[in-house]
Amino acid sequence: MASVGTYWLRRERNIVVDEGKAPFITKSFALYSTGKYSLHELRDKINSVDMTGRKGKPLSATQYQYILKNPLYYGVFRYNGEVYEGTHEPIITRAPIDFSDGRYLPSLSIKYSI
Repeated sequence: MASVGTYWLRRERNIVVDEGKAPFITKSFALYSTGKYSLHELRDKINSVDMTGRKGKPLSATQYQYILKNPLYYGVFRYNGEVYEGTHEPIITRAPIDFSDGRYLPSLSIKYSI
């Protein structure tokens, strides 16, 4: 199953970007990487501009945490505990991740904007 902002095309065996949600994902990474937003503040900010999950409900702070830690958004995926380079289009560019202060801080190249 693909993550928020992407779709899994079973027949083609490929993940594609959800053009409607990708700008919200990109904005989430951009805001959180500033260090000025907690997960709850990020949730409130992005959900206030109509970001919803697959069932049309607003995302929780835990779902945003999952988004920020998911390598799928920069072009790789996990399968059976291993990480593989994907053939899907990334929503953000791959960036070094800094866990030293307990926050997930990617540097970004913005492809989609709100």
